[in-house]
Amino acid sequence: MCIAGSMFIGTSVSAFQVSGSVSDPSIEVAEQDTLATNDHDKMFVSEAVKMNLNEIALANLAQEKDVPSYIKVLANTIEEDHMQAMADISEMAQAKNIPLDTPDTHEKSEEVEKLESLDGHEFGKAYSELMVEKHKKTIEKFEKAAMDAEDPEIKSWVNERLPILRSHLEEAEKCHMACMKEEKEQTLN
Repeated sequence: MCIAGSMFIGTSVSAFQVSGSVSDPSIEVAEQDTLATNDHDKMFVSEAVKMNLNEIALANLAQEKDVPSYIKVLANTIEEDHMQAMADISEMAQAKNIPLDTPDTHEKSEEVEKLESLDGHEFGKAYSELMVEKHKKTIEKFEKAAMDAEDPEIKSWVNERLPILRSHLEEAEKCHMACMKEEKEQTLN
């Protein structure tokens, strides 16, 4: 799925390429959007793409592991929501001529490599803890972008995503607490 997610991005980015002559009204709109999107907004979009791809890869890994059902539910929710976010942001980036780096499909993040060696309860605990940490950081970045973004479309997208990210954080916290409770119960037995 990580490979599929990366391929999706490359395909989405190229699928939204604007073609035609300068007299084409859609190009004029795209050019206007490009002019309106500052470098800070462009960097945020690029960073948001990388964050989404990493979340998708981690969620995919979690779904492949033998873990408690609540971890699989969390991972499935995160994967679905971040795939939708990728579709939305890829389309927006293409319309605004914001170049997106598509990572090598064989490249793994340090986080994925670290979690690959874990299984069962240890994986669930590490994954849920990582999701708490990552979503806290992501929410901070999105809250900053909600205040600082100058491009109205980017700002709107950020504000639409924030409640979803907060929901992910809440669910990740619940999963992590459940993992900690299970670990404590196993220690007592």
